[in-house]
Amino acid sequence: GKSTSRQGTITETSNNNYQIQGTNTGYNGKTSSFDLNKTKTDTGSSTTGTITGPKGGVSTVNSTTTKNENGYTKDTSITGPNGGQTKIDTSLTKTPGETVKNKEVTGPNGKTDDRTVDTKYNSDGSGTRTIENTGPDGKTYTRTETFSAPTKTATPNG
Repeated sequence: GKSTSRQGTITETSNNNYQIQGTNTGYNGKTSSFDLNKTKTDTGSSTTGTITGPKGGVSTVNSTTTKNENGYTKDTSITGPNGGQTKIDTSLTKTPGETVKNKEVTGPNGKTDDRTVDTKYNSDGSGTRTIENTGPDGKTYTRTETFSAPTKTATPNG
């Protein structure tokens, strides 16, 4: 029965530059706020700014997304109010019939959590998704999900 919510505004401050401001409320009911600046480029984007936690601590965010012909890479670093740094490296690769997304999070303690989601599509839109997660303890967990093709519902003309 618990939920999260996020709300905010995006304002174009100049051509290809945006200010993103808002709040995020977690499952625990605590709210944080964010104030980010995003600049779009021909090859991706860069985002910098701050996140203010529920207790008032301010973290800085620095992120770069680089597009390529089959997807993108995104490198993010977040420096916490006490100087600890978290790095998040994400890549997404699309090929005909398959999408692979990998996300590696390295916390301030140097421990890493690595998650790969490999989605294979059949010609009808159905497919199989394999999720592999290697936690900071080095243990790997894998699960596979199958999904059916999207369905279309016809709406009669009024």
